[in-house]
Amino acid sequence: MSSGLIFYTNDGDFTKAVAHPSAQTEKEYIVETSKPIPEEILVQFAKGFVIEGVKYRIKKYYLKSATRVHLILVEGKNREIRRFFQYHKLKVKKLHRIRIGSVRLDPGMPSGGFRLLTQKEIDSLMKGGE
Repeated sequence: MSSGLIFYTNDGDFTKAVAHPSAQTEKEYIVETSKPIPEEILVQFAKGFVIEGVKYRIKKYYLKSATRVHLILVEGKNREIRRFFQYHKLKVKKLHRIRIGSVRLDPGMPSGGFRLLTQKEIDSLMKGGE
């Protein structure tokens, strides 16, 4: 139900450096919904919003159209974006990750395609690079 950039690795140190919440690695998503997204709910999401005792928060957002937004997260709890939009009765039609830290999804990369990270990208991610 989601698509986009994902890292595959067997390096535990790399995984911890990138995925652990303490790393504060930014993850950027494109979200498309079936109905217009009220900007007020994005403001709430940026301030932090509690659903069933769990606080969800985005770092930034960029509203691209009435039904499309770019979101930047740093923690990335499981299904965070979907839960937030579902709570506000907005169906997520598309959820596509386009960036993790300093690594952007290559625009021409086909679905299911892959490439190796460069040493510069690995070094940046290991140092907490945005």
